[in-house]
Amino acid sequence: MAAFKSKNMKKLFRHYILMTILAGILAVISMPTFAILYFKTGQIIFFIALLIILGVLLILYTLELIFYTSRLYKLFYTDIYETSERNLIKLKLHQKGLELYRANDIQEIRKLNDNVRELNYELEHMVQVAQDKNYSKVNLNYIDKRKRLVDHHTFHDHLAEIVFCSQSYRNVLIQAYYEFEDGGFLTPEEMDLLIGHLSRTFSTYDNILFSATQSNDGVYLYLPSIDSISDIREKINSLLNQASLIRQNEQGNLITLSLHFAIVCYPYSLIDDLFADIHYAKRMGNIINEYFPSRLINMSDNKLVMNESMNLNNMSKILATITTLNIYAKNPWNDLKQVLSNYANLMNLDQVGLIVLEDSTKTYRTLINTGKKTSAGFVEGEEVYMPLIQIIGEIKDDDRSYYFSRRLHLSQRLGEGFDRLSIQSGYFYTIYGDRNNLRAILFFINQDHDLILDTYMKESMLMVATKIADFYLSVRRVARLTDEAKVTSAVLKLSDFVMYKINPLTYQLTDISDGIIDALGGEIKRGDYCYKAIYQRETPCDKCPLKTGRKMRSHIAPYDLETTTTINMNHRQDDDVIMLAKRLKNENVPEENPFDSNLLVNSYFTLIQTLTNAYHLNGRGYLLLLKFDNLMELLDKFGSESTTHGLRVFADRLRGLETISNVYYYKPDTLAVVLADYGQIDVVNECEAIYELNRTSCFKDNETLFSITYLPIMYPQGFASAPDFLRHAENYYASGKYKSGQNYIYFDESDYSRPASKNEFMLSVIDDKFTNKDFTVNLQPLIHTSNRKIFGAELLLRLSDEYRKIVFNADQLIKVAAANGKIGIISSALLDYIGDLYDQYGVSIFKAYGFERLTINTDYSYLSDKNLTDKIQELFTKHQIPKGFLGFEITEKDIYDHYDDMKKFMNTLSSLGVVMICDRYSGEFLSFDRLKELSVSEFKIDRVYTRFIDTDRQKYQMVRGLLEAAKTSDIKPGLIGVENMEQYRMIHEINTDSYLQGYVFFKPMDKGSLVDTVRKTNTAIKIAK
Repeated sequence: MAAFKSKNMKKLFRHYILMTILAGILAVISMPTFAILYFKTGQIIFFIALLIILGVLLILYTLELIFYTSRLYKLFYTDIYETSERNLIKLKLHQKGLELYRANDIQEIRKLNDNVRELNYELEHMVQVAQDKNYSKVNLNYIDKRKRLVDHHTFHDHLAEIVFCSQSYRNVLIQAYYEFEDGGFLTPEEMDLLIGHLSRTFSTYDNILFSATQSNDGVYLYLPSIDSISDIREKINSLLNQASLIRQNEQGNLITLSLHFAIVCYPYSLIDDLFADIHYAKRMGNIINEYFPSRLINMSDNKLVMNESMNLNNMSKILATITTLNIYAKNPWNDLKQVLSNYANLMNLDQVGLIVLEDSTKTYRTLINTGKKTSAGFVEGEEVYMPLIQIIGEIKDDDRSYYFSRRLHLSQRLGEGFDRLSIQSGYFYTIYGDRNNLRAILFFINQDHDLILDTYMKESMLMVATKIADFYLSVRRVARLTDEAKVTSAVLKLSDFVMYKINPLTYQLTDISDGIIDALGGEIKRGDYCYKAIYQRETPCDKCPLKTGRKMRSHIAPYDLETTTTINMNHRQDDDVIMLAKRLKNENVPEENPFDSNLLVNSYFTLIQTLTNAYHLNGRGYLLLLKFDNLMELLDKFGSESTTHGLRVFADRLRGLETISNVYYYKPDTLAVVLADYGQIDVVNECEAIYELNRTSCFKDNETLFSITYLPIMYPQGFASAPDFLRHAENYYASGKYKSGQNYIYFDESDYSRPASKNEFMLSVIDDKFTNKDFTVNLQPLIHTSNRKIFGAELLLRLSDEYRKIVFNADQLIKVAAANGKIGIISSALLDYIGDLYDQYGVSIFKAYGFERLTINTDYSYLSDKNLTDKIQELFTKHQIPKGFLGFEITEKDIYDHYDDMKKFMNTLSSLGVVMICDRYSGEFLSFDRLKELSVSEFKIDRVYTRFIDTDRQKYQMVRGLLEAAKTSDIKPGLIGVENMEQYRMIHEINTDSYLQGYVFFKPMDKGSLVDTVRKTNTAIKIAK
């Protein structure tokens, strides 16, 4: 059996040679020895011994031959040859998931498997591009030795096959011809000269074909996979002056014949129509005649696109990059940058980005640049040379794109500029706004290698570009409408007007200005009936301007209003009508402006009115004062106008929060918000939201932030009236019982204070809880599907905020800790917890009752802790924990995003005896083969699939497929979120070699409850057997 333990092939062959030599030596020694003894003594026993030894040696040698022949047959034929053959077939068919060689105990085979794993990784991440332009399978009759000139008939008859050989999107057919009089034609020498001119002009293109026209007045030129129509035009224009032909007419005069061109392109023309369309183009009568009659809109119509199965897989990858874009996102440009980054990684591009026109300066600037090399080319934030933009806009193709696969195909007009930017290849898409002005350009470029795109790649890139263009224009449109709404709102506030829009047939509100929302305390929304929401009536107003055609006077405490109709949008009876209500002076009410004209927020007078109304209604809540601690510094830095503008922007963002409708002026450096019916927990949540909102600068430098102190003051707090409460608030505001400039929250009714930043607060909790080991861990039992035995548990970290009486989300804690270098504290504490738990129960409970596993949810940053390996080794040694007892769960997406590093970390941890588990597995990102490469021995199907398998057929099929596939792999499946016995029964029927977590069996519990549950459950199962 030595051969099975051999570490390399040399050792395998050395054993065979040594055993053969040994058998030979034994034969050489034994035969003469026993022969001499037999002849000297004459005793038959020596002769018999000689025969026995020879027989034994022959048998042993035969067995050796059989053993090594069988071993080598399995190794070289069954394993190496057959596996290689299957892998080659997969590569030929553009399939992924190459098989590993089975003889992994041999060093050379292990090296081969490492190469196969690397190749599998590359195949998984790359987008395949077909580059076959081999015409050898087409039955063409070549006239020249170089196999470029084809006779007319075979070229005409086999054009469809020629096009299909290229697997490329734009395939151009050009007819270069002279207009002879009376049936003239080219001589063989003139034909050779013309082909020479064309060959030199289009020398940058590969696999071109020529064919003489039927009348010999010129040649057809076939160019597969052109980059852009503009490149063809440019090359033809450079040829015009070189290819003129001088002939003598009937009168004996010399005349010059100019070379004419007719150009058509597949798929603008269907293959069967290419020759007909080129004849149509010739009838245009120009020197250069182009005819591109249509464009394929549906990609399923394009046979080249659909010809390869790999195209669909790659297409889905490409289009999946843009599905997350949302024009109403908080920061759509960050989302777009992430999408473009994903696209750059997928396509292996050096740079992907967006150049935009700045309205204020009328210059183009790079808004986004992402990819592998962003220090050169179009650097983010820098101005782009205007002539380059203008040239791209001029030479673009009809689909608004410009593409050049290599430097040789670049337009001469762009050459010098792109050389300075170190751009070797690229794809550009121009984005036009209103009045057909160039608003932006998308770019996809490489700096030191070619960009080869075939049919579906070009088409999918065009689809991605058009979707991003739509997104860009939509975001601009939303921003413009939002700005216009803000301007309208500001003008109305300054002019004592409020505005609302109604449907004249139903009296429902379709739009509302901020003034009405402020006046009614936010108790109004679109869809409400105007007479109910504004005028507190059950029926439409008798004097409604829509009925009477006259102005209507009404009262909304404490104001008198005069309402009038203004605009009927399209002059149709059922169109919305805009109504304006102007505040009238009331002699019984002091003349106070409800709005602050400087900051465009509600005035202090309106704050008094709001709190007075709250007191009348016996309301409770908080007055939240937002004190801007760095306002003087901002005034010195930006001046009064820019600082005021920053405060306006901040106030506008506050009103954008779902929970805040009104913002009030309190002091020059302080704004106020009334939080009705809020408790302390609600206030903290609101302050956290405001802090996050303030992380985006309100100033033009996009860096400067406000420093805010948050002062929540509870009302009524025993104060009899709103003015009394406001005096208390002023006393607290002026008391100095808080520290400014720290972005802290200070409650006036208690000594509680904390950072407004949720992250900073979590970090302080992590430092405190883990340093003092003041955290709790619950354990979720893991159940064997076959017998319901508890064989392990998952650790669920629990940290609580005692003030708010809530438990922190464990995933958020881990993310905050990872981002701030605190992950080591958590990992050390949890490993110590496992060690202590094993010391306490390892022998008495765990070993005795078959409890084999404790697992921890981890992530990339957790595993990247450089001290983690030492901690695990120390844990196993100090507490005598057996290998396989500790498990790490990492999500499939996290592994995929950091695959190379994860491979190193996970293989190292597995070699130490840690069980590696792929959590939230769906197969979307990683195959089973990829999991094996990472030493993953188990995967867990997420509860979003498991919990619905008894009601959702699609999710059941998905789970069933994973469980069935797991039977033929070495990876054990687990299922999270099993909530009823029907789900358990369905899983049990598919695969009993799995395990479960779910409330149908056990909820998370503390360690004492877990020990009791393991003892009772596993004892009962043992007795039942």
